[in-house]
Amino acid sequence: MEIIVLSGAANSGKTTTLKILIAMLLCRGAKIVWCRRNPLPTCQSLWDEIKYEIQNHISPKELTVVLEYKGVRIGIRSFGDVYSDATCAIKFFNQHKCDIGVLPCHPNSDAQKLIEDTYGEDITIFKKEKLPCNVSDKGKWDANFTMAEKMLEKIEKIISLLP
Repeated sequence: MEIIVLSGAANSGKTTTLKILIAMLLCRGAKIVWCRRNPLPTCQSLWDEIKYEIQNHISPKELTVVLEYKGVRIGIRSFGDVYSDATCAIKFFNQHKCDIGVLPCHPNSDAQKLIEDTYGEDITIFKKEKLPCNVSDKGKWDANFTMAEKMLEKIEKIISLLP
């Protein structure tokens, strides 16, 4: 399994970025295989939720999904900052037979060390910088969207290299 980590400090936009990534995949035709939410999120409902959370300065709702995209299973958990979350995420990805697992963590944390020790060369780490407090909502949106695009490019590359 390939692992993609979004590493960043608390409140740096990791959850929002991962929700944007999920929305991007859904818009490209990914199908939800597993999600605890009811009703299931759609591309449009996620965009609306993310925009609402940013505009109203509220903490984003966490989200865990397994998607089927181009014949590949992708597990994405928007929480995983601490060691126990990362352990649960890895177990979850394995239980759902994910080819790619995506999760957040704090930089240089026990969670990140666990992931690096477990997956070694099969890991990609994206670093999310915390934005200054005076950044506009549009600036936050743009930064999160750009990071999600980079992560999507990596997912596409991984898929292209799978047998």
